[in-house]
Amino acid sequence: MRKVSSKALKAARQQKIEQLSLRGLSQREIVKALEKQRIINVNTGKPWSLATINSDLQELEDQWRGAAIKDRLAKKARVNAEIQELKRAAWAERNHTLVAQLLVQERQLFGLDEPIELNLNGHVDGEINHTLSALQAEVMDMEEEELDLLIQNLMISAGVNAPVVIEGVYEHEEVSGEQS
Repeated sequence: MRKVSSKALKAARQQKIEQLSLRGLSQREIVKALEKQRIINVNTGKPWSLATINSDLQELEDQWRGAAIKDRLAKKARVNAEIQELKRAAWAERNHTLVAQLLVQERQLFGLDEPIELNLNGHVDGEINHTLSALQAEVMDMEEEELDLLIQNLMISAGVNAPVVIEGVYEHEEVSGEQS
């Protein structure tokens, strides 16, 4: 008699649990359905525990989320490639209306119309340190004068009425995952 690996048994059990869960069965109903189909714990000869079913469902949900993220990224990449091809054709035909429409779609696809976040930390001496995030790649490609103007406009729209003088050096700051 051929022995089946525990990894293969777990995969088969999870496949059945996935089917039953997607058909709307509760965890308790899954335990009973597996027992009825004689899908039991081979080590104990008893039905799988509720804890095992719960653990398997958590693993499956993690797999589903990962697959959904990959699918979304793949679809986004495909749509982007299609937009780029359509833009090339529209430019070749000098169809500026279509180019403009495609640019709107491209901005929406990548969220390029989202506001740039400006964190201001004021000091008693009037010096202001600022950090820009969101669209960081675009911001980092700006000339200092463009960046100064952007900051001035953001401060004015935030209600800072005093004249704004911006001095300093702009450096790319690496952001770590840790909070300080």
